[in-house]
Amino acid sequence: MGSFIVGVTKCQVYRNLYSILLAKTMQCIICKENKSSTNFTKEHIFPDSIGGNITLNCVCKICNDLLGSSVDSKLTNHELVQLIRLDLKIPGKSGKIPNPLSEAYIAGTQEKIRYVFDNFGNPKELQQVSSKVDIELEDDGALNIHIKAYTKPGDEADRRKLIHIINKGLERKGLALLSEEEEKKILNAQPVSSERPLLHKQLKIDTIFYKRAIIKIAYELAYYWLGSDYLNDNIGELLRLIIYQDFHKERWQNRSIDFNIDFYGEESWFPYLYSDNYKNNIHVGSILNINNYLRSYIKIFDIFQGVITISNNASLYPNFVNKLIAINSQNRTSEQFDLKYKF
Repeated sequence: MGSFIVGVTKCQVYRNLYSILLAKTMQCIICKENKSSTNFTKEHIFPDSIGGNITLNCVCKICNDLLGSSVDSKLTNHELVQLIRLDLKIPGKSGKIPNPLSEAYIAGTQEKIRYVFDNFGNPKELQQVSSKVDIELEDDGALNIHIKAYTKPGDEADRRKLIHIINKGLERKGLALLSEEEEKKILNAQPVSSERPLLHKQLKIDTIFYKRAIIKIAYELAYYWLGSDYLNDNIGELLRLIIYQDFHKERWQNRSIDFNIDFYGEESWFPYLYSDNYKNNIHVGSILNINNYLRSYIKIFDIFQGVITISNNASLYPNFVNKLIAINSQNRTSEQFDLKYKF
């Protein structure tokens, strides 16, 4: 039996289908393209890898991937942030806790050391990264072999590799290879431990590119609290272009926006937004109406803080009340407040 529609023309059916499809499209706040709602994924305003828990559903998957790889990562993988994440045991999306101490040196030496942590971020052991074998032939004919290497207890394969390295060295010097008895000594040798060695780690600190991630937080927080009208804000558009297009610091200077982002230092730029309850595991975000300018204050741990002007015309948002959010990065909880007083 064929299906049929009573009293409705084919043209009307197509119009209704088009309306349904149109209703399922959304505008991405990063690329500003209209796309099917199926192309959107959850976007964390404060990155998930630093414990952020407030999200938007208006960023398309392509832009979400772009933000994760080229914007958020400059903040979440920053050397100083990784140290805090290790201390607070905050995993990334992969579930792994970062280890910025994966390669270091014993102080005063060139001995490369790997500081190993378990899956929960607890210290496990120090491993020597590279093996060093010194072979010395004394005047009296005695042969001294000095070995510095990390081998796991009971790992015969690693020790066999050491024997191979030693034999290659002996061969180059025209000396006899290790005897079976000498090989047994190496296989059964007990490791020598060093109590609380002093490590040296050289950090490469980014002072520029993490700032785009903080600008992104301010922009998305503005949309979160001001709504879709913010997509028509001139300053909001300039911030969006910095996030979406401007990968080089020089291009930021061509944007007529007002922001100051830097290391946290000894005190907060907005001390009245900070209390003893907001310890170093807390992120803070706020938007304040100051003389008809909307300014966003962002604090990431006790490492970075920034003030970003998100609008130069607060009157566009007559119902807006000053707001603040504090996020506990360890338990991923947050508190939001309306700030009734004026600035």
